[in-house]
Amino acid sequence: MTFSGWCWQLGNRAFWDNRATQHYAIADYGHQLRRVQRVTVGVELPVNVEGNSSCSSLIWLQSLAIPLRYWGITRVASDNGRVRNLQHPMAKAKSPNLASKTIETLTTQSFLFRGLEQDPLLTDLDPDGLTVEKLYSNRPVYTAFRPHSWQEHLYVVVDGGPVIMRSTPLDRVTALTYPGGCFGMRSLPVGVGAATRAFPSLVEAYKTTNVVKIPVQVVQDLYDRNETFRDRYTLLFELREKFQYHLLNCSTYPPQAVAAVLRGLIFQERSLGAQPQGSKPEYVFDLPIDLIARACQLNHRTVEQVLKGLTKAGYIKTDKVAESTSDLVKVVDPEGLKEVYGATRDKVSWWPLK
Repeated sequence: MTFSGWCWQLGNRAFWDNRATQHYAIADYGHQLRRVQRVTVGVELPVNVEGNSSCSSLIWLQSLAIPLRYWGITRVASDNGRVRNLQHPMAKAKSPNLASKTIETLTTQSFLFRGLEQDPLLTDLDPDGLTVEKLYSNRPVYTAFRPHSWQEHLYVVVDGGPVIMRSTPLDRVTALTYPGGCFGMRSLPVGVGAATRAFPSLVEAYKTTNVVKIPVQVVQDLYDRNETFRDRYTLLFELREKFQYHLLNCSTYPPQAVAAVLRGLIFQERSLGAQPQGSKPEYVFDLPIDLIARACQLNHRTVEQVLKGLTKAGYIKTDKVAESTSDLVKVVDPEGLKEVYGATRDKVSWWPLK
């Protein structure tokens, strides 16, 4: 196996054979814009190590009709000489009810759109107006608060996640979004978005996440015409500020710092109507130790010890022990957790370090 690095310079173009090369881009470009245009070309069918060819007999150019036409390429020939239009041969025409299925997901699983299925702006929405997208783990989604720049979509988290926002240079996690929530509001010129600008921060999916992207014009129209949507959209800003308020209360006392993050998430998910589910006041979060550490500005070992103490005291249940790979944290006593949240040094009996 051969490893090769590429150091970019102005005017460079890079080409590689995807059949024999694994490409991985290092996220070392800070807040700069990285633009990629992919073209798949070839004159022969890919085969595996046993000599079996690909299931498709067409050579195709993937999803880049606009830039390819810019280069003067409008059609591509298959291996049997027939000419095909610039389209993935395996692509299917969009189903007429694709938009309705996506809207059903939004109106049943999203806080912002819940119960709005009868709104004319949604029922009459063009099927091409919504984009369902998979965000892969530890990959940047966008840089928020770029000067003189706005995003074009609001992101609604359907499942997976969480999606995080992290500041630089401390690399502190300042926001977490779980299924049912949204992100991107503060990077849209809708409502109070223009008044909530901050310093550039990186938004990324900490774990693989499925989202629905809502065009900014749809968001603006709903905000202008639907009072329920407008009130919920405004609440999203409030919840962001209150979560960061909890982070501001993270003291140097580790039990209080971890409890502040948990209390912030409890308030957020309860306000969104996402949790608790069922009759018991229990809250479950996919919350890796690394995220807690980066939100609290503590080291990983200290966070592990705090979680063990909270578990022993009966506030939470967690599998973050030994060799467990589970990242789930279940808060079983949210009211009792308030005592830890309000604790000062030497007030928590189970914490060994005074």
